[in-house]
Amino acid sequence: SSRMVCASLGANEQQTQVLIQFVENMGVAFQIQDDLLNLEGEEFKKTKGYNGEDIHEGKITLMVIHHIQNAKNPNELVEILKKRTDDQVEIQRAIELLKSTDSLNYARKRMHKLLDDSYAKLDAEFPAG
Repeated sequence: SSRMVCASLGANEQQTQVLIQFVENMGVAFQIQDDLLNLEGEEFKKTKGYNGEDIHEGKITLMVIHHIQNAKNPNELVEILKKRTDDQVEIQRAIELLKSTDSLNYARKRMHKLLDDSYAKLDAEFPAG
């Protein structure tokens, strides 16, 4: 476990908490990036032939939550997600809806802030030199 690794490194309790939080935040950031790539990544499109598998699966991501909280009519996206559709036109419409509320950029900014804050706390606890 993370605690055992920290103990073997001689980390104190505060350093241990910072390291554990750092690892958890990296996992969250990775998931956000994965969700973004699912919707707009070229590599994903090349391997799957399309984007938006998360839409087909009806996955509730940070972007979907942001859209629901900020859209004038969030029901259109919710209905597409409920269908778990394979229809590429509907999936593309869902992606356009997410973009209309700037939800992809919101998620990207949240991911970068999470990473920046995590690295800053790590640097503060474990200064170089």
